[in-house]
Amino acid sequence: MTIGKAMGGITHPCKGFSALSVARPLIAIAPEESHIGALVSAGAGWRVEHGDVAGFVTAVDELSRLSPENRRQLGSRNVELLRKELDPGMLRTRMADLIST
Repeated sequence: MTIGKAMGGITHPCKGFSALSVARPLIAIAPEESHIGALVSAGAGWRVEHGDVAGFVTAVDELSRLSPENRRQLGSRNVELLRKELDPGMLRTRMADLIST
């Protein structure tokens, strides 16, 4: 999945969250400062900067070399990461806290 350099902190692409929710490893071409970049850096897969062709090739190669069991483990970790970071109750609390300040 990709997110433009200038879009970090502005948009949260649902395709990345969808991939995480169905227990899939993720390769993101995204700025580190983006939300999806932070999730990927937290262990959801690989993040490469725009224009980093060698980094992208390395990420694809590493993903392709994972055993099916390691892919499943990474996918399961992604589901847990998503639940931890985007739990609806937690997000409602954060929103309420922002509104009340």
